[in-house]
Amino acid sequence: MKRLRFNFLIPVLFAAVTNITASTHSWAQAPVVWTDFVNTTISGTTLLKTAAFGWNAGAASVAKLGVGENGWVEYKVEEIGEKMLGLSSVNLNEDFTTIEYGLFSYYSTIKIIENGITKVSNLTYNVGDTLRIERLNNVIYYKRNGSIIYTSTQASTSELLVDVSLKRPTAKMSDVYFKKSINGDVNDHTEYQALKALYESTDGANWTNNTGWPTAGNCNGR
Repeated sequence: MKRLRFNFLIPVLFAAVTNITASTHSWAQAPVVWTDFVNTTISGTTLLKTAAFGWNAGAASVAKLGVGENGWVEYKVEEIGEKMLGLSSVNLNEDFTTIEYGLFSYYSTIKIIENGITKVSNLTYNVGDTLRIERLNNVIYYKRNGSIIYTSTQASTSELLVDVSLKRPTAKMSDVYFKKSINGDVNDHTEYQALKALYESTDGANWTNNTGWPTAGNCNGR
């Protein structure tokens, strides 16, 4: 009888936690609000270059990730242009070499460049792809359409802001989104792993009711 009662209550508890997470999970996602304009201007949510060819234009975000805080910046590729989206502890200037963690896109190729040093080159991308730089537990991940294309070997624990540098006169950054946790709340992936561990350690496969529990695979949310 006690086992039946335990089997009944645990799925109910999981359902409650899932509903709370889905409706009130404390993560904030919003278009980047830009500042520190150098040879750039804003049109709607698009950052446009106003200068001639060269690494002479850029901007930075108003919002920042706190010290050690998880979060990411991403944008959907709408045109092929030479530009770099990145995360930096401070916005030193408009040049790409001062971006600490950068995704350099040009034509149909991506380079991962950190502080002016190329880490990976000749990765490909297409118009319509989503490119992201994410910090999770002090590790920086570079992603294309949700899949990791490079993991930085340089740990990141400082504040981070969005840092952009534009090269071609037609280069622009449209609908750049920044997502960060609020009040240090646990992210979805961590919650998922904790619940999965509980399921496995209590023989969840043989519960009377295990509907909706994470029996296999990984959490794709952040």
